[in-house]
Amino acid sequence: MKKKEEGVEDANQTKEQIKDEKVLFSQKFQGRGRGRGGRDSGRSGRGSNFERGQSSQQNWRGRGRGQRGGRSNHSNFECYKCGKYGHYAKDCNSFKCYNCYKVGHLAKDYRIEKKVEETTNLTLEAEANEGFLLMAQNEINSNDNVWYLDLGASNHMCGHKHLFKEMRKIEDGNVSFGDASKVKVGGKGTIRYLQKDGLIGSIEDVYYVPNLKTNILSLGQLTEKGYSILMKERILHLKDELGHLIARVEMERNRMYKLNLINVREKCLQVNVEDKVSLWHLRFGHLHHAGLKSEEAKVVCVTGASGYIASWIVKFLLQRGYTVKATVRDPSNPNKVNHLLKLDGAKERLQLFKADLLEDGSFDSAIQGCHGVFHTASPVQFGVDDPQVKSPSFHRVNNNKNNIMFSWFQKEIIDPAVKGTMNVLKSCAKSPSVKRFVFTSSIVTALYSGKPRNPEAVVDETWFSNPDFLRNKKMWYQFAKTLAEEVATKFLTENNIDCIVMNPAMTIGPLLQPEINESSTLILDLINGSETFTNAAVAWINVKDVAIAHILAYEDSSASGRYCLSERVIHFSELTKILGHMYPTLQIPNKCADDKPLKQIFQVSKEKAKKLGVEFIPLEVSLKEIVESLKEKRFAKL
Repeated sequence: MKKKEEGVEDANQTKEQIKDEKVLFSQKFQGRGRGRGGRDSGRSGRGSNFERGQSSQQNWRGRGRGQRGGRSNHSNFECYKCGKYGHYAKDCNSFKCYNCYKVGHLAKDYRIEKKVEETTNLTLEAEANEGFLLMAQNEINSNDNVWYLDLGASNHMCGHKHLFKEMRKIEDGNVSFGDASKVKVGGKGTIRYLQKDGLIGSIEDVYYVPNLKTNILSLGQLTEKGYSILMKERILHLKDELGHLIARVEMERNRMYKLNLINVREKCLQVNVEDKVSLWHLRFGHLHHAGLKSEEAKVVCVTGASGYIASWIVKFLLQRGYTVKATVRDPSNPNKVNHLLKLDGAKERLQLFKADLLEDGSFDSAIQGCHGVFHTASPVQFGVDDPQVKSPSFHRVNNNKNNIMFSWFQKEIIDPAVKGTMNVLKSCAKSPSVKRFVFTSSIVTALYSGKPRNPEAVVDETWFSNPDFLRNKKMWYQFAKTLAEEVATKFLTENNIDCIVMNPAMTIGPLLQPEINESSTLILDLINGSETFTNAAVAWINVKDVAIAHILAYEDSSASGRYCLSERVIHFSELTKILGHMYPTLQIPNKCADDKPLKQIFQVSKEKAKKLGVEFIPLEVSLKEIVESLKEKRFAKL
C-alpha cells in the first residue's frame, strides 16, 4: 500500500486528501490470470481479500474487519456483490460477472452486447472553466469503450486489438496479477480517443493483453507522466501536467471509477467537418477556439530549444498540439537535438532552425509566421548561473581585477544575454504575426533590490535588482539577466508586443537532454562525494512547473507582467538532510563550507503564479526526480 500512496503523493496529493478515498481495483482481476471466470465466486486470492475489506465496516474505511463497523447487526451492512443488505460479500451466493458487473451469470458466460443509447450527455460534469473532459459516445460498446481507473494496476491494459492506433509487438511478455497468476502480453502501443471539445487525445504505453476483457487505466502510470489525482468525497479528479481537468468521475456503488471513451479509429476519422476552423481545432487542439482563425495561432517559436527548461517547454507544447519552430546553435549535433526529435509529435510538428544569439537576423526565419515566441536562450556558466550561490571559482574571478577576465564575462555572459535578446526582439518586430513574447528571466532579477532578505521578507514581482549594485559587485550573471529583462520589457512595450516575464528560481527535476545542466550540477556534487555544502539559502522549483508556467502564461489572455516561480526557499544545510533521509547509503555532506553563521532563509510569493494555475511540485519530489535522472543518465557515481 505504501507504494501506491507514494504514486499519488508524487502527483502532489497529501496523504490526508486520499486517506478516505483509496480505491482498490483488485476485484476486477479475479480470474483474469487463470482463464475467464475461474474465480468468480471470490473466495480466494486477491478477490477474497478485497471483499473482506469491503464487508468489514459500514463506512468503507481501510481493509480488514476493523472495529468501526461492528459485527453485531448484519442488517446494517450492504453486500457489495449483489447490493442487498443483511450479509457480507464473502457470504453472498449470488453469481456476479466481472466483465459487466451484473449479478446473475458468470464471467465465462458473458456475451458482448452492443446497445444504442440516446444522444448522451457527458458522463462527467465539468468544473467551471476547467479545460476539457472526456466524452461518452453515442453508440457504446459496453466492453470496448469502458475504461476503469485503477490505483493498483502497474500499467494501462487493453484486450481489444482494434482499439490501438499503433502497436509494437512484445515477445515473451507477461503481466502479473495480485493472485500470482500471469497473462501473456501481446504488444504495447497507443490508443486514441475523442475529447468533449473535439480534440484527439491519446493513451500511450498501453499493454495489449489478449485475454483481458476489461480496459484498465493505471493511475500510477498516469502520475509518472505528470498527471495529478485527487480523490475526495467519492469524486476522482484527474488533471494533466498543465493543471487542466481531464476527468471528474464519481465513484460507483462497487467503489470503481469508470470512463466511457470514443475510440478515434472507429468514429473520429470519419467526422465530416465543413468549418475549416473547427477542422483545425479537431486536428491540433487549443484552449482558445476563438483564436484559431489561422494556422499561425498554433505556431510558436522556442529559442535555445535544446536547453533544460526549453526542452520541457517544447515537450509540453507538442503535447498540446502546437507546431514548434525550435532554434538551436547546431542542428547537426545529436547531443543537442536527438532528445527533441524523439518527443511525441516531433515528426509532424517540430521544425529545427540554426540560430546564433550574436548574429543579426539569425532568428528571422524561425520567428517569421509565429504567433508567440518563448525566449529561453541564454548562456549559463557554472559559478555565475546560480541565482543565489557563487562557487569558490567565482569568488576567485570576482576578486581578480584583470580586465581580461571581465572581457571574458562580457563576451560569454553579458553580450549573449543582452545583445542576444535584442536580436531575438528585432526578429519579433519584423514579423507582424507575433502577438505575445514569453521571456525566461530569473529570480536573480528580483533578489538584489537592496531590501533585506530575512524570514519575514517576501520577494515578489515588485522587487527589481539594482544593476549598479550588481555591476559594482561584479556579479556578472545576475547583472546580465537584470539588464536583459529591462531591455526586453522596454523594447516590447514600444513595439506593442505583449510581454510576459517568467522569473524561475533554482530549477531542478528530470533531465530530457543527455547533457547535464548547471543547476543540476549542484545536486550532483552533493551526491557525488562533496565534503561540504554551500552556506546559502536558495529558492527552488521543479523544471516541469517552470515549463508549465510558461505555457499557462502564453495561453491566458489576462496574464501580464512578471511571475516569480519558487516552490520553497531552503538552506543547503536542510537540503542535505532531505537528501540524506532519501538516500541513507550515500555520503551526503553535513559540514558547511565556511564557519560563518548560516544565511537566513526568506520567502518568495506564490500568489500570482497560483492565480495563473501553477500547482507547485514539492521540493522533495523534485530532489527525487533529479537524483534518479542523474542516476539513469550515469552522471551520479552511485
